Amino acid sequence: MFGVREPKRWPVPLITDSSLVVGPVLNFKGSDEGDDCGTMDSASTLHAALAGSELFRNLREAFCQATGLSLRLVRAGDPLVRIASPRRQKDFCALTRGNTGACAACLEVQRELQSLLGRKLAPQQVECFAGLTEVAVPVLIGGKHVATLVGGRVFQRKPSRQQFQRMMRKLRLLGVRGNVRAVERAYFKMPVVPARQFQGAVRLLAILANELAESASRLVLLKIPGDPPAVARAKAFVLAHVGEAVTFKAAAEHAHLSRHHFCRIFKQSTGITFTEFVACVRVEKVKELLHNPALRITEAATRAGFQSISQFNRVFRRCTGTSPTCFRAQVRNGSGGQGLAQ
Repeated sequence: MFGVREPKRWPVPLITDSSLVVGPVLNFKGSDEGDDCGTMDSASTLHAALAGSELFRNLREAFCQATGLSLRLVRAGDPLVRIASPRRQKDFCALTRGNTGACAACLEVQRELQSLLGRKLAPQQVECFAGLTEVAVPVLIGGKHVATLVGGRVFQRKPSRQQFQRMMRKLRLLGVRGNVRAVERAYFKMPVVPARQFQGAVRLLAILANELAESASRLVLLKIPGDPPAVARAKAFVLAHVGEAVTFKAAAEHAHLSRHHFCRIFKQSTGITFTEFVACVRVEKVKELLHNPALRITEAATRAGFQSISQFNRVFRRCTGTSPTCFRAQVRNGSGGQGLAQ
């Protein structure tokens, strides 16, 4: 469209371990709990909580120091392009972004990256017309794509003079005019991360996304001081009766609210529906019980309130990205989560 080659794309095949599935998936449509509130619609709230968390700040600092890549957390649906600040005006991307043609080409690459995420919620990467690679890893909470970890804008091999000259010809076709020497200096100062190291960084990003999703899921389960009294009562009710047939109607009555009002306030406060919350609590209870090697998986499921093994297996995999059997194996290897006792 702009006289620029199509962005390269890879499905990032390195991430094949089921333990690296990005984020727990808690989307349980068609549940018979009586909760008709629909799916989670508080992605903005969850994104804000994650972006402002100490966990994310620590993970970002460690990731940048270890890999040399930049990292940012973007709300799902927001543009992945970061507008450079005046302090970064000598950055190559900042120098070219002010031009309409170059900006449009950059946005086209970003749209392609978002399109890849839309087709498959898994780590995706693209290469822009300048040869810079960027990676995006979705963070899923409650079956909802709430945020994206975006890192990169790096070369995977040291650029050559010929590559720079070809890139400059493309910039001229896009209408970019300016100080060629400044562009050249900025271009060759962009970080270079070898392909093998970059793929390792992608794998690490998937782990970080999983950590963020797990942290948010645990946060939803906790009785937070800022919770409305009705939500706090409902959470306590579920936690106290996790092994029983907890229903939406019973929880609303315990919270002293109408079903409609309870549905709205619970989802506003936690970011997930009541049905999703109950399923999450039950799965966390199973994870806790599976640390007991003498307890059978079916018995753990029953104690956590699951009414059928098929339902349990389906929900457990959606929540954790793995099967109960694989999770128990991870526990034996020392890599499984601690469940509600954590």
